[in-house]
Amino acid sequence: MSDRRRGRVRWAALAAAEVAGWVVVLTAVWVATLTSVGLLEIAVAVVVSVPIGVLAVAARRVLDAPVGVPRGGWRWAVRLPGAVVADTGRLAVAVARTLRSGRPLGGERLLPLPDPPPGRPDARAGLGAVTISTTPGAYVADVRDDGLVVHALSPRESALERAVTR
Repeated sequence: MSDRRRGRVRWAALAAAEVAGWVVVLTAVWVATLTSVGLLEIAVAVVVSVPIGVLAVAARRVLDAPVGVPRGGWRWAVRLPGAVVADTGRLAVAVARTLRSGRPLGGERLLPLPDPPPGRPDARAGLGAVTISTTPGAYVADVRDDGLVVHALSPRESALERAVTR
């Protein structure tokens, strides 16, 4: 087999594995939102997830976005459920205060990110933006070269934001 053909086979195998990964993740998210899970619901989730997985892989390749999780990214996953619960409570309190006082809710700040490792693409900015925006207490308004512009309820960084900046 020629090197060129081997390269194409490897590329196709990696693309298929990435699509399969997306299908698993998207199906799991879909099923997690259901009140009752049956075979039909899982089949529909897989059928819907396949074209979305193909589009996600195509978009990532067009954008030349890195595939890997940044070093220390596991810390984000560990802190995310607690951050969602805590921010839900903070948001409820903040909305009640805002309704009483009429003052605006939250503010923007820059969350600086460490320099990416030399010679390797780093997904920290993109994955960090998605992770932080998953919580109800903050969202990333802009991704800049020097960091993430975060709009948040609190002027202080959350534990999740500190994990993303390490």
